[in-house]
Amino acid sequence: MERGLEAQLNELMMKNQKKFIELIEKATGNFKEKFNKEIYSKTKDRLRILDGSKPSDYFLSMEYVEDWIDKSIDEIRNHIKQISYPLFVYLYIELILKDLWTDGNIILIIAKNFFERFRGNFTSFRNELENLALIKEPINYNNPLLARYLKNKIHLFIPKTVFDFFIHFINTNNLVLILDILNKYFERSSKFYT
Repeated sequence: MERGLEAQLNELMMKNQKKFIELIEKATGNFKEKFNKEIYSKTKDRLRILDGSKPSDYFLSMEYVEDWIDKSIDEIRNHIKQISYPLFVYLYIELILKDLWTDGNIILIIAKNFFERFRGNFTSFRNELENLALIKEPINYNNPLLARYLKNKIHLFIPKTVFDFFIHFINTNNLVLILDILNKYFERSSKFYT
């Protein structure tokens, strides 16, 4: 019987703490080194917080998460990839919802640009993407796909250790928007089966 990833990571951590730290640094360090200048923009000696207050926060947040997932080691990427598509959908929906509080359709145009920019990463969800692309106004609650996403939480079956790595990445990079989306629309299962 194959042991779960969480058990393997915990065993590695107990046996060889140095090797475990190297594993974590490999998973997160490469990303930081390459994108340090892009991710962190200094404003009055404080790191920029991507909280959704600007439309660019949505684009940057999605890019950083996708890049981190792609550059993660296989054991982490295979589990955390399940977050990517629903995260994309919720970021898109949140952008459209913002249009309800603005004059004109500028946010809706930005939302469509966001959708077009990232939809190519999710070709296996073609039918859903076609449905999402049909949105022409701020949230049509009669759309069953949108209703499903807005009324239900996404259940994640991810080992706690892997999820903790992801949360650490989010916190380290001030991705407040992503954290907000996770808290509103996602729920990690307390049980994980290998």
